[in-house]
Amino acid sequence: MNSLKILLIKPLVTVVPIKLTVMFLFLQGTLYSQVDSNKLNRNFEEILIENIENRVENSDEESDYSDELEEFILEEQRKISINYLSPEIAVNILKLSEYQYYQLQLYIDKYGPLLTINELAAIDGFTPEDIKRMAPYIEMKSAPQKSKSLAEFFRNPKNELLLRYGIILEKSAGYDTTKENHYLGSPFRLSFRYKFTAGNHLSLSFAGEKDAGEQLFRGTQKQGFDHYAFNISLRNMGIIKSLVVGDYKLNLGQGVVIGSGLMSGKGSGAGGIRKFATAIQPSASMNEGNYFRGIATTIGNPSISGTIFYSLQFYDGELTTENEEDEASFEGSLSSTGYHRTNNEIAKKNKLFSHNYGFDITLKRRIFKIGIRAIRTDFSKTITESDELYKKFDFSGKYNYNIGIDYQVLIRKVILFGEAGICKNWGVAIIQGIMTELDPRVKSSLLFRYYDKKYWALTSGAFGENSANKNEVGLYFASDIIAGRCTELQFYSDIYYLYFNEITTLNRHKFRGCFSYNLTEKIKLKSELNFVFNTEESFKSPKSGILVYQDVSYSFSKINLDLQVRIALFDTDSYEERIYAYEHDLYQAFNITGYYFQGWRGYLMLKYRYKFLDIWVRIAQTYYTNKTEIGSGADLIASPHKTELKVQLLFHF
Repeated sequence: MNSLKILLIKPLVTVVPIKLTVMFLFLQGTLYSQVDSNKLNRNFEEILIENIENRVENSDEESDYSDELEEFILEEQRKISINYLSPEIAVNILKLSEYQYYQLQLYIDKYGPLLTINELAAIDGFTPEDIKRMAPYIEMKSAPQKSKSLAEFFRNPKNELLLRYGIILEKSAGYDTTKENHYLGSPFRLSFRYKFTAGNHLSLSFAGEKDAGEQLFRGTQKQGFDHYAFNISLRNMGIIKSLVVGDYKLNLGQGVVIGSGLMSGKGSGAGGIRKFATAIQPSASMNEGNYFRGIATTIGNPSISGTIFYSLQFYDGELTTENEEDEASFEGSLSSTGYHRTNNEIAKKNKLFSHNYGFDITLKRRIFKIGIRAIRTDFSKTITESDELYKKFDFSGKYNYNIGIDYQVLIRKVILFGEAGICKNWGVAIIQGIMTELDPRVKSSLLFRYYDKKYWALTSGAFGENSANKNEVGLYFASDIIAGRCTELQFYSDIYYLYFNEITTLNRHKFRGCFSYNLTEKIKLKSELNFVFNTEESFKSPKSGILVYQDVSYSFSKINLDLQVRIALFDTDSYEERIYAYEHDLYQAFNITGYYFQGWRGYLMLKYRYKFLDIWVRIAQTYYTNKTEIGSGADLIASPHKTELKVQLLFHF
């Protein structure tokens, strides 16, 4: 990827950034004529990587994406039912245009489910090349039917039990018990997740997690794990489209009012500007934030649906009484790290809670959609205004509410969409986009967004440069061009402005070149080169960074053993030139690692499959050639290297 990106480097500045990206994707070749069943996974993996890299780069929060990944990452031999196709899968994985998806749904409504792939030729917008491209990955399976009896409701039960263990082998300063406020627990991280599903109607999940440094079944954690998650979900039961009790996520409209999950925030390319309203999504997250806990339901039919929800959420922080009314107020962040390792962290646990409730009503037609939604949040204590300059426009008060309306209309091969929202202090947010297919090989999009500095949306996740949708105005243009059978070009430019008092400009240039190849049926190679350099008026010379790595995958098919290895070399002038790269990790773990300073990093992962049990072992090490210690404070490691061991068991029955 080659990009020009201007970043914020002063707390109180005006930034006018321009981002121009050219991405060359050298799609995987093979020495054999058969179709690679994982090719769709790799194509969509690039989208996931780009989206999460953007989110990680613009946010310091840790997130668990396993719930979203389960929906998008396909199993090795699984195919997609063309008759039961969600817009997310259609656009992001099968690479259909909005017009093609519309014509496909129109055909199914008129003539019923497709019986053979040849019927696609009769649908407007589908070329012989499109049909040939999709053929290996789709099937004509009909949409799941609603259950007519209790026996059908519990048809095809499946159970999964996941156990995960991880530890940093080097000892950090926090485990030195002679120091004040040291870690109280053991250095390993332990988590589990159990999931039961029955057909397409019922699912139940239960999860628990202990972070490194936290206690387990003793001391302050006599209840066992520090964090538990639970949900029970019902789907497609008459007019009840979805009902979740427990933990869940919400994605409504374009995310201006309510948006969370994997595809929130800023995407890339022409297709990355629009969000899909997946409404309620059950969650059993191993992280302690970015989800709702309560009850939510969606009722209706394909033409009109309504969602109502309630949630109770807790936050860590400190209570003070330094106000005129002499009432306790809250100081802290409304995003929780979930760490409760020391006496200080434990003392701050769950000092604030909020009640969240709201609704969404959406009217859908084949070429038109409109929706309205609202959410109100009431806090148990008043959130005090922060004196920190970078928190100047953060929320303060005891309650907030948001109201928003969104629309979407398809006119031939052009799609218009947008959303507008307001909050309690009349801060305004507006997003407006257009996507068009100029040619079967060219897709372009344009998006404008305006987020008032007074706009407070505590649950938003719309397109934007900032991690929070506030204090930003911008214009984004993108174009995707299929330049050849093995080459796709992506151009995108983002000009945005943040409301501050001074002007400084940091130009970031990024390049990524990737080459994947099947050496044999069992051996897969991937080489990647990443380069970044930053320029700014105060710099005497540009600051740069480089990352190069080699991946090797080998499948021992006779003994059901898979091996994955990476060796990476990196060299950056500072932390600001850090480069993010995706790493293969355990099942339902999505790992984006930041490479910075000088050194090398490598990992080895083994996966063994035996009937009802899958076993993963992963060991990774980072070694710095220009440092003698890693981290700071309680996380300080008095060594130039950091080694992590992970073991995971997955029972399925």
